[in-house]
Amino acid sequence: MFSSTLTKNEDFLCPVDGSIMITASHLPYNRNGFKFFTDAGGLGKVEIKDILELAADMYQNFTDEGLREAQRKATQSVKRVDYMTVYDLVAAVRKAVGKRGHWRDFHIVVDAGNGAGGFFAVLEPLGAITSGSQFLEPDGLFPNHIPHPEDKEAIRAMAVLDNKADLGIIFDTDVDRYQLAGFFKFLTINMLVF
Repeated sequence: MFSSTLTKNEDFLCPVDGSIMITASHLPYNRNGFKFFTDAGGLGKVEIKDILELAADMYQNFTDEGLREAQRKATQSVKRVDYMTVYDLVAAVRKAVGKRGHWRDFHIVVDAGNGAGGFFAVLEPLGAITSGSQFLEPDGLFPNHIPHPEDKEAIRAMAVLDNKADLGIIFDTDVDRYQLAGFFKFLTINMLVF
């Protein structure tokens, strides 16, 4: 979602002024909320408080007729696009890490926790081996474990050693928090934006 505020592509109406992600992040499926993005990054508490106050003021001044008119205008201005067709993560990773963006024969297992991290099979085009990766298919009920990279069950489910992998990555639902596992202690790291 953040990337859509940076990408330049007129066919996909990009860059957009802002984007909103509906996500539970690293929480259970019944804890969904909104994340707001501009080209400066994610909005913080102060900006979100301002949006809520503005929305409350607008709501108090709406009439039934005004609401219908606003809905009509919004419906006319909505255009659906499949942004993922222009989101080239492989190119973004290569650009961000330069010559180090090629991991030939490096074995990386991914546990996406049935969140959005399954697309990280993008590691294969960079030369990585990803056999043993698990829970890559999105499922909003998270049937295998809570997609929290610090969750003990998730850590136990990561089969780095069983797969003789060099590295394991466990993602949260919206892929902005992850853990790395390998021949070192687990680390929690904020996701780098490419």
